[in-house]
Amino acid sequence: MKHFLLLIILSLSSLLMFISCDDENFEKFELIEIESTGVNLSAPRGLTYYGQIGNAGGEITLTAIGKNASNGFISSILVGNFSYNVTDADIKQPLPYTICDEDWGKIEIVSRTPQITRLVLNENQTNNNIEYNLRFGGAYTVSQVVITQLSK
Repeated sequence: MKHFLLLIILSLSSLLMFISCDDENFEKFELIEIESTGVNLSAPRGLTYYGQIGNAGGEITLTAIGKNASNGFISSILVGNFSYNVTDADIKQPLPYTICDEDWGKIEIVSRTPQITRLVLNENQTNNNIEYNLRFGGAYTVSQVVITQLSK
């Protein structure tokens, strides 16, 4: 229920951002194309890709590709009660750099050119799905990746 509530809040915030722009100030949002290994991502719906992984976990690599690839840095992470906004200091660290290492797994920046992010997900031993919400880019060049790890 907590995951669902956080997703609703994130979705409403995004919707309000779109609604608050009038025609004169509205700039077109551009998608950052994401290529993945370790999970099959859906074709983007709006600015969001969706994927699903079994409870055993595993390694997932997300690579920014296409014309907006240079803006494909990971900018925020939301997993259950864990929330983190990636800083410029994080992005400038020697690579590979672990952004977070939690009970559910870890997220690393692997490369800057191209922008590659790796998730190493531990086995989900709970009776609930785990939802990983990752945002890439910033301003008007963004993408969101939502990966659901199934329960045991």
